[in-house]
Amino acid sequence: MRVLMCISTEQDIIEPSCGSERQFIGYANALAERGHTVQITNVLKATPDWDVDCDICHIVNAGGYKSPSVLVAQLCKERGIPVVVSPVYWPISEVKKEIIDKMDENEEQVTANFTTHENGIRDLLREANWLLPNAEIELEKVVELLGGEMSIFAEEDEKQTGYTVIRNGIDVVDEINMALRLNEKEMLFDERLEEMLADRFVLCVGRIEVRKNQESLIEAMKPLWEEDPDLQLVLMGAKSAPYVRYLNEEVKGKNILFCPPGPPAAVMRMMRRCKAHALISLIETPGLVNLEAAGLNKPVVVADRGSVSEYLLDKEGVFYCDPHDIESITLALRGAMAMESADELGSFVRREYSYEKIAGELEAVYKRVIADKNP
Repeated sequence: MRVLMCISTEQDIIEPSCGSERQFIGYANALAERGHTVQITNVLKATPDWDVDCDICHIVNAGGYKSPSVLVAQLCKERGIPVVVSPVYWPISEVKKEIIDKMDENEEQVTANFTTHENGIRDLLREANWLLPNAEIELEKVVELLGGEMSIFAEEDEKQTGYTVIRNGIDVVDEINMALRLNEKEMLFDERLEEMLADRFVLCVGRIEVRKNQESLIEAMKPLWEEDPDLQLVLMGAKSAPYVRYLNEEVKGKNILFCPPGPPAAVMRMMRRCKAHALISLIETPGLVNLEAAGLNKPVVVADRGSVSEYLLDKEGVFYCDPHDIESITLALRGAMAMESADELGSFVRREYSYEKIAGELEAVYKRVIADKNP
């Protein structure tokens, strides 16, 4: 098949560090490995090459700047090219409230921005011939966004347009398995970082921002620090300047190490060395770093939000918490720190969520949707 894959993002899609962008490239590479021709385009910065024939268009992420994606979907439909969309959607009301309450932002302006965001998502999803939510619970939220009626996905011939759940994946072959094979010497960082990095640490990989909720994680670490002052919290990711300023008093005097974002290999090394990984975000669908840390046999502390529970279920090594309940987070951290390794969890994640497995499922959906368009 000839697949046009599109995303609209300000991020680098050649060496991506953000979740949706990494999914986008992961899908594309795995499909190419299966023999398909894949044209990838960041439609925020370039237009697809319409001189190249394609059988189907796959748009990843209905968030971000939507207008370019909507236009691409409309042009594809004019050309008779079916469009499938991976929404990557979760309601943002909880994050909106946190931004207004903590960042001293103008409520009217924040509300207007979020409304524009949601309206843009609706516009794109209405152009889809087929939806590819990454979880059943995500589909429920998409249907709510679109007015509660799946029948909104109907073409002129009144054929019902449906959906297929396509899970998020991780790079098991080239990243996870390679990281698992690293010896102690190969896991070392440069001398400066090694001097700052503690022997025992909790790792949180993700942008330091309101949505990721590092404030609550820091608060929940305090009882652990009272018992073990040498225990470190490593926050690895790009910084939102306003949020870091907001956290300023909280981080003073704490055993916290800020690390800049790094390439996958650096993230994997950091995950291999941590005692546990914690990401207690207000929104995660389900968070690639949650899957990656779990795939590396690490206990994970995750929020009971988004679709993460649909991925990791009640596997041993997964510790759920309420991201607003500090005692709940502390309890989850204690459970994770008490585990030496989450081998069963790691085996499950590597088996179920590899890009190779997901590419096979995508291929089957593409064939079905193309057949529906060309009976």
